Amino acid sequence: STTIPINPYAVAARTLTVSDIGALGTDTYPTTVTVTLPQDSAVAIPVGSFGYVEQLGAGKVTFASDGTSVIECPLNYKSTAEQYVMVMWMKTAANTYTLVGRLLP
Repeated sequence: STTIPINPYAVAARTLTVSDIGALGTDTYPTTVTVTLPQDSAVAIPVGSFGYVEQLGAGKVTFASDGTSVIECPLNYKSTAEQYVMVMWMKTAANTYTLVGRLLP
């Protein structure tokens, strides 16, 4: 398929779910949004899965560990740089995610 699902969100905090796999999550909240990347025992996201998150609102999107999951990203930058930035996440190993995109601290 050449299209992907778009999942709109307007909340201050959310956790990735299996419905985010292969989809674009658009965040329109006016203040900072926290997207938690869950450990395997909480949400069964298979290794090799990926999805996208786009900051459509004024609030930056910050990616967070649930306390067990590991987030790999350049310079440990985990927040979108500005409005309309899109970030790709990928589950690269058990409890491990990699972020790619225009990120800032």
